[in-house]
Amino acid sequence: MSPRIANEHRWRVALHAISLSLLMVSAVSSAQETQIVIQKFLFSPHELTVTSGTKVTWVNQDEMVHSVADNKTIHSGGLDTNDRYSVTFIAPGKYVYFCTLHPQMTGIVTVVDHHRSVRPQKKMARG
Repeated sequence: MSPRIANEHRWRVALHAISLSLLMVSAVSSAQETQIVIQKFLFSPHELTVTSGTKVTWVNQDEMVHSVADNKTIHSGGLDTNDRYSVTFIAPGKYVYFCTLHPQMTGIVTVVDHHRSVRPQKKMARG
């Protein structure tokens, strides 16, 4: 490869890396929102990892009334069909939640410091 072509290739690689870095920074700095669907007596996704500052909205798409609660800060009260409940997670940590009416229904939201993570990651529930 000629020196000129090699130099052009290096510049393209460098510009591509800079572009990706700018995209990752904008993904972190912008407000994040995601949702968890309540359907068939399940929270989907069952496990969700988000960055701090992310707004998580639970949407009840079941025919039954459900709720979202943990033992500290989350408590939706009864959610009828198509009702929504939202929490903006700030503090990093693991939030284990459940339906107070159907305690076998559980889920986990893991919040990571946005300085340590580039993007929210989702794990899809099986079943």
